[in-house]
Amino acid sequence: MKGGRPLLPWAGILLVCAAISIVCIEAYGQKGPVKTPGSGRPDVVKIDILTAFGRAELPAVTFLHNKHADALLKEKKD
Repeated sequence: MKGGRPLLPWAGILLVCAAISIVCIEAYGQKGPVKTPGSGRPDVVKIDILTAFGRAELPAVTFLHNKHADALLKEKKD
């Protein structure tokens, strides 16, 4: 099987190109920044993931991303 070995690098290149194409198509399909429904602001983050599992004990948490990032900068955290 002398001829099979040189095809392996080409198969890898083809696989990488296909993966990059899929990622680019997905990125192109998005219509701008993701917004929280009803907020009208893209920097408002609402965390309510546990409501998918049933009734939550506490209400959803809503905060401004910029204020959160500024607070972390003041504390010199990433």
